[in-house]
Amino acid sequence: METCKLSRREREKLRQRQEVLDVALGLFSEKGYHNVSMHEIAKAAEFAIGTLYKFFRNKEDLYRALICNSATGFMGPSPR
Repeated sequence: METCKLSRREREKLRQRQEVLDVALGLFSEKGYHNVSMHEIAKAAEFAIGTLYKFFRNKEDLYRALICNSATGFMGPSPR
């Protein structure tokens, strides 16, 4: 298996994206999808709202990423 080396900046971006997803999942679980705003997610994750929009076009896109991550967790990584 070939290991892909990511730069520090790329690793940091992935970490930030995952942090946003973790916070969003917690808020969606607690309050429901329709009762959570992107501003609320940004505030809880301690990021500027623009940072969220660097990773996700809108709340629906963020939610879709959560669902895809969950599905990958259930099914495992895709075969190459």
